[in-house]
Amino acid sequence: MSNLKENFNNKETFEPKKAKKFVFQIYDENIDFIEALTYERKNSLINSLINDYKVVDINNRKNKAVINGFKTLLILTLSIIICVPLLIFITNFSLKMTLNSYAEMQRNFEKLF
Repeated sequence: MSNLKENFNNKETFEPKKAKKFVFQIYDENIDFIEALTYERKNSLINSLINDYKVVDINNRKNKAVINGFKTLLILTLSIIICVPLLIFITNFSLKMTLNSYAEMQRNFEKLF
């Protein structure tokens, strides 16, 4: 009797894992297979499928993040390749126009005096 009390008081070695029940809808072609499985095998099968799906989902998210990073890098690179020469051209054009305008104004001013 004392062994039973000790085992009952020593709960930390016998704590069950948290579990939750769910209801799944199985397609008609899989009903016979699922019904043939034991309760433990059904649980094991569902949990392994969920774990496999989680691994695939994590890999898909990582792949999407990498692809989005490459897209961003490509757009940034193309923007720099196109915009930097365009900016230099516009700056050069503006400076030439400004210098030409000042030179023309100086000539006009010299003609007046």
